[in-house]
Amino acid sequence: MRIIVTLALLLSVVSAEDSSLDSSNDAQLLARTARFSMPQYATADDSETPKTLTLRSRAEIFGSVLKHYGPPPQCEKDEESFRINGVPGEVCSPKCSDLVPCPTDVPDGVTATPTCALENAQTGDTYCVLICDPDATDAQLRGASGGGQCGDATCQPIQGLGICTFE
Repeated sequence: MRIIVTLALLLSVVSAEDSSLDSSNDAQLLARTARFSMPQYATADDSETPKTLTLRSRAEIFGSVLKHYGPPPQCEKDEESFRINGVPGEVCSPKCSDLVPCPTDVPDGVTATPTCALENAQTGDTYCVLICDPDATDAQLRGASGGGQCGDATCQPIQGLGICTFE
């Protein structure tokens, strides 16, 4: 389903020199309440015509690229790309803590669980990774789009668990 929102927004700003304003407000600018109008398209000759802004959902524009835990180097702004010692591949991982939970917007088809389980030994910072079951059977691996518990990534075993990584 394609969602397109068209919105024309006018914000009127009036200087204090407007004759309807009190002279004590000479230095102030007053913003009138924004009003909405029907979409209109600006021309080069008409700078007063409201411009139309077309918005589409991020998912429609970029697909699964803009979801957390995607393939490096296409990490979200709040993620870092890591290689984990002893595990093939890389991960995009956002920071987490007791007060900052792991984001749950995973790529399409992923059924693995975002968990705050990765620690940077040098800084002590903790990061979220997708925890998967490396011993799961094929039937258990199938996600919503048939891509497996890690979607396009691979479930790599480490210390009795699995972490979804991109090779």
